[in-house]
Amino acid sequence: MDLSRARELLKNQIEYEVTFDGVKIVIVDLYELTKMARVCERNNVDKNQVVPLAQLIEENTIR
Repeated sequence: MDLSRARELLKNQIEYEVTFDGVKIVIVDLYELTKMARVCERNNVDKNQVVPLAQLIEENTIR
């Protein structure tokens, strides 16, 4: 995923399905200078981590 698409998903608060290593996640925050994102599992918001944007895969956007 590129930075502009991640920024759009985070800013517009639209429903989306993004995965990281096959796990559905939610983007919590972006670190634009390093092109990283803080994400949490969709089913477990307490478990979060910082991952490279390039490893996020957008599966589906629900409008």
